[in-house]
Amino acid sequence: MMANMKLLFVITVISCWISTFAQDVVYYIDEELPNSTFIGNVMNDSNLFSAIGGADSATLIFSTTDNEYAHYFRVNERTSDLYTNGNIDREVICEFSESCMLNIQIFAKSTLGSFFHILKINIFVKDINDHSPVFSNPTLRMTISESVVVGTSFAINGARDRDTSTDFSLKHYYLESGMESGNLPFSIQFVKHLDGSSTVRLFVTEALDREIQDSYIFEIIAADGDQPSRKGKLLVTVEVSDVNDNTPTFNTTSYNCTVSEETEINSVIIKLNATDPDFEENGLVKYRFSTHQSADIFTHFQISENTGDIILKQKVVYSPGKMYNIIVEAFDNPANGQSLSTQTLVRVIVENSGNNAPLIKVSKTSNEVAENANIGKVVAYVEVQDHDFGKEGMASCIIQAIDFDMQRIDMNRYKVFVSQQLDYERTRSQEVTIHCQDNGDRPLSASTTFVINILDFNDHSPIFSEDFYTANVREDTTQGRLIFEVSASDADTGNNSLIDFLVEKKFQHLFYFEKSAIKENAAYLKLGGPLDREINSSFVFSIYAKDNGETRKTGTATVSLTITDVNDERPNFTKTPFEFYVPENLPPNSDVNRITAIDNDLGINAQVEFKMHPDYIGKVPFVVFADGKIKTNHDLDREQRDRYEFKVIGTDRGEPSLSNTGNVIVRVTDANDNVPIIKFPKLGNNTLFLSQSVKAWQIISRVNASDIDEVGSGNSRLTFSIEGRNDSNLFQINPNTGEIQVTGTLLGSDIGKIFMLELYVTDNGKPTKLGAETVLYIKVRSENATNAAASTDILSNKNILIAVIVSVVTVVVSFGIVAVICVIRKIDRERKLEQQIKNNNQMTVDPDINSKQVFDGSITVFSLPSEDSLLEKKKKEVSFSLEDDVFSDDDLIQKNGIDHNHRHFKPSSLAYLSPIPKKVEDNHSETSGDTGTSDSGRGGSDEEIHTSMSQSPRDKMMDFTRPLPHMAHQEIIPFSFKKGLSAPYNNRDFNNRPCVLNSDRKNSDIEMTSHDLDFRRSPLPTMAVHMPGSDSLDRSRSKVVLLQQTDSGVHSDTNSNESDNTVRDCMV
Repeated sequence: MMANMKLLFVITVISCWISTFAQDVVYYIDEELPNSTFIGNVMNDSNLFSAIGGADSATLIFSTTDNEYAHYFRVNERTSDLYTNGNIDREVICEFSESCMLNIQIFAKSTLGSFFHILKINIFVKDINDHSPVFSNPTLRMTISESVVVGTSFAINGARDRDTSTDFSLKHYYLESGMESGNLPFSIQFVKHLDGSSTVRLFVTEALDREIQDSYIFEIIAADGDQPSRKGKLLVTVEVSDVNDNTPTFNTTSYNCTVSEETEINSVIIKLNATDPDFEENGLVKYRFSTHQSADIFTHFQISENTGDIILKQKVVYSPGKMYNIIVEAFDNPANGQSLSTQTLVRVIVENSGNNAPLIKVSKTSNEVAENANIGKVVAYVEVQDHDFGKEGMASCIIQAIDFDMQRIDMNRYKVFVSQQLDYERTRSQEVTIHCQDNGDRPLSASTTFVINILDFNDHSPIFSEDFYTANVREDTTQGRLIFEVSASDADTGNNSLIDFLVEKKFQHLFYFEKSAIKENAAYLKLGGPLDREINSSFVFSIYAKDNGETRKTGTATVSLTITDVNDERPNFTKTPFEFYVPENLPPNSDVNRITAIDNDLGINAQVEFKMHPDYIGKVPFVVFADGKIKTNHDLDREQRDRYEFKVIGTDRGEPSLSNTGNVIVRVTDANDNVPIIKFPKLGNNTLFLSQSVKAWQIISRVNASDIDEVGSGNSRLTFSIEGRNDSNLFQINPNTGEIQVTGTLLGSDIGKIFMLELYVTDNGKPTKLGAETVLYIKVRSENATNAAASTDILSNKNILIAVIVSVVTVVVSFGIVAVICVIRKIDRERKLEQQIKNNNQMTVDPDINSKQVFDGSITVFSLPSEDSLLEKKKKEVSFSLEDDVFSDDDLIQKNGIDHNHRHFKPSSLAYLSPIPKKVEDNHSETSGDTGTSDSGRGGSDEEIHTSMSQSPRDKMMDFTRPLPHMAHQEIIPFSFKKGLSAPYNNRDFNNRPCVLNSDRKNSDIEMTSHDLDFRRSPLPTMAVHMPGSDSLDRSRSKVVLLQQTDSGVHSDTNSNESDNTVRDCMV
């Protein structure tokens, strides 16, 4: 029970902790985002990860709860990444709301434990300007009386913008005149409603006069708050209704006419005309006789109410001075209100008639004739009547017309026909007048006129106002924006003159025409697609104007658009990534290479400057200059780091500037700047015990060496060789692996022998190879001795104490025997000198001596003195000889000049200096795994190989001859030495070490060549071996002489500075 309460308490505390630190999350997103758009990581944004810890968060799964808005989103169950799930239309979800917040809940629960927590997510959907204000109808026609009072307003249904945010909703209205004058007697105000709609009121700001302007055409523009704004347009036509405020007016104040006695009844004697500028009924003029005149007027005349024609109602009789004065009224006919009228006077004079004028009757075949009618087409027939007799009844007629003529058919009949090609555009109708005159003594004439209308034929193509249109367009121009206005004209009429504008077909996806609602035969060229100057910097295309005739005719013009540049292109690097190679050991400020980028913009927008990404400044040894050049600012060492990767930024110089990021990889190439490192054999571990029973061709050891230059290249590929030896080719080394093999069977006589191998390791670098040397001693033991070596190691600790005691005793005794040694040494020197003189005529040099390098007791070794040592010898006059001397590693080190890193080995023959005895433990041997059956696998210690010497190295080297171990006797050789010149470096012999001098001639010089493996040292002088004529060599004696060449002579002398002497072995 108590445990459950504790668990409940812990859970409660954790819940409180999470509730405190796990926060509700608020996101802001745009509407209309694509499906699966990433919104955010709920775990990180709610601080839930920090609240529960990284380990526990790995067991959480996430899911949305089911609510009104959950289906618009989805959450990744494991990562808690929140994405959109379908289209989110703010105007649908949050209609009429300025703010749109969607609440969802996401629960997080552990798959292993009892953790459960609900996160509240508030997502604010931001409005984007995806709706334009829209009027319910695109056009509006309204009528306003010309008598309207200034300040009167009229309500109009305004536009509605579905965008409800403050920035993108409907903001204002304004008027745009479509008339040439541009001035409108109106203003506009509006009221915005909650649902996004609005009511507009049109105010009359000036008095209207229909007789001056009978209509107004303008656009009401509704604009939202975006820049540039989205707009809705309402085309408004205001017709000014008429008020009967004008009186009919005759074209003259009085009229005169003459009437013959013979005038026929119902003949029109005069035609009156009055006009009223009012509209429709208010301007419809009618005629009547004034009622306030004599009845005689009403007896003889009547007037047509509609046409104003005065007609003869009854024939009149001539009487001198007889005249009729007729008062005629013209009045309008308003539908409502008081009619207005005016009067005029018509004077009718009666003419005496003794002869009658001809009467002309015209019969038209048609009132219209097409302009493409054929010449000769008859349009009318004319008949002339004259009721007189004789010649007075005969009449002749002529025609007065432009494109028509008349031809007599018979005595009194004529036909009227087309005499030349008609042109509707020149004259749309023609008056044809027929004049006829009789042949009386007092000829009387008559004339009549009729009108022939010319019908249009589509015989003209539209003509643009300009043949060539040019404009500059920014490449970021939005779609729907006006580029320029075009217009065209067509001399035809009706449909033949109505023009449609088209863009060349292959450019219709980018440009289109929108007809002007204000101007006839005009249109606006607008942008219909996105522009990209980097793809097309200019456009040249044709535009067409087509009429609407039955056979459509087309006019053509050319448009040339230049797309001006906008800085909308980021610099693009020419490579991804740039990869450069630079050799190591370059000094700072060395050129690496150059990076380049291309910006497809123009001018300054295309100029790119480069710099290092801030995250890499000071972290890589390179500097990036503005022109793209990369230089080093520190030394490069491939062995420390062979590859650098960093980012660079290319920024154009446009306003605002655009940039891009590129990657650069710099690989440091290897230089052969490291000498091979020999790990085995090395100082303190260079002796190998080999069992005499080892089989031929068995691998007994391996040279362990490495080169830290580039792996796989010649700079690190090593070649192994034996440069000096005394084994008669008993051992060989694999030049590629460094494995050392026994080439034959070891004999019983080889037991106890010590074989020395001077090993040389060189790399294969170019142009200079680097190498290092070391020495391996191989001591042959019997099989029983090899097995016993292991037990000897157990007692090594006890032997240390014994060695210390013996050393103390030896030091005490050595002082006592120094004098004896000096005496013996002097006697021995004299004896050897006598023996050398004795054998001068017997000694020869074996040319095959290189194959017999195992030393036995018959070998005599001479260390030739330097000039300094000779002087010192003369001064001291001290000599001594030690027989059966042994050598040690440290003797070899001191004389050969090998340092502890094996980096600069000065090859030498056997320089015999005894070290302080030291023990090398088996676990320090680096050959324990490579010795095969030769021994236990550990290198032999110096104590196991050599006997300690009591004399100091300088005391040992005071004698000019040094015997090898176990030598039975010493002999004097017939050679003298002199210095020669240095051999060229490329002539040095590195394949035969030690050198072998072969000669069977007396009085001849043999050149010795220096072999210094330290390539960085200057070459040493060579030595020449001279064979005096008085001496003789006896080859059959097979003697080997070790000559030591130093800088100061062909000898070895510890009095000389070891750093200045290079010891060289040579066998003669």
